[in-house]
Amino acid sequence: MLIKSLKEIDLDELKFPIFFQEKWLGLKNNPNMEIFLYIDIVNTSIIPFNIKKIKFLVKGEYLYKPLKYDGSELETKTEKLVLEKFHQFVAENNIADVLLPPPHFSTFRSIPSGCKYYELGNIIYNIQIKKGFFLEGMKANYRNEIRKLENFTNLKFFVEVNDFEKAYDLMKKTHDLQNKSFTDFNEFKSIKENLKGKFLLNVCELDGKTIGAVLFIYDNQKAYYLYSGNEKTKEYPGINKKLLLLAFQYFHNLSLTYVILGGFRNPLYASKKINDIQNFKLRFGSDIEKGYHFIKIIKPIKYFIFTILLKLKSKIQGRNLDLINLEGLEIFKS
Repeated sequence: MLIKSLKEIDLDELKFPIFFQEKWLGLKNNPNMEIFLYIDIVNTSIIPFNIKKIKFLVKGEYLYKPLKYDGSELETKTEKLVLEKFHQFVAENNIADVLLPPPHFSTFRSIPSGCKYYELGNIIYNIQIKKGFFLEGMKANYRNEIRKLENFTNLKFFVEVNDFEKAYDLMKKTHDLQNKSFTDFNEFKSIKENLKGKFLLNVCELDGKTIGAVLFIYDNQKAYYLYSGNEKTKEYPGINKKLLLLAFQYFHNLSLTYVILGGFRNPLYASKKINDIQNFKLRFGSDIEKGYHFIKIIKPIKYFIFTILLKLKSKIQGRNLDLINLEGLEIFKS
């Protein structure tokens, strides 16, 4: 069964991560995209996902792993059963040609049959364990860099409320330099407008110029690192670290439990760039939660042709346009 809102089955959406809530499900970013909640009545579980038409392929994407009706996690065996029932439902009802994993906020405990899968952990910062002693849990050089910033009165740290175009431009510039695609401005703006009260954008300005920004969304239990951007500067190396510290303090005051800082790839296979980013997040005192992501190909021929054309287009444009960034991942078949 598919629904558009948890209210249709009389469930309290505030018990669920934001990706199950109307604030997120109601985002109208693309006319070719639809967002649904799949309901497994037998196993009393829910999966949020979207479908998007791109050229001749219909791409489905998980928004989060399946959860029980009360918002809690499923046991590993039950999760696998629910996922396989969902895959069968998608195929029988011709809903999508391929199902892709969720963003880096969520990983699965299990691996369904007939999938390409890879290990992917989550970098998680436990706010409650730290109890506000965030500096003490960091590496010594991080603490020193943050404290040195107090000497620079020309640096201004604040929460961006209205004019966020400069922060957007900086984050887009950062992604462009990494040859990564970035959300367009209208989509970025719609996220902010829909998620009022669940949207945190910390900014650093130097003489009126935005030189650092980090964006989070959050619900009643967790915060999720979405985007960031930084101007390269040797004079102020601690800006990105202080922006995260301010976010931790903000979420601690809201009594949140965790901050999800992103995915964790095997350092043996990941590039130096990815490892640098992962190590940056771990040096705050974060932990790694092990998990998996997978790709379920419903229509192999269509998917194969599409990926070939996408690789050709990537070479022409000189940037990676793949549906998933598989850098630093070992791919297996279940």
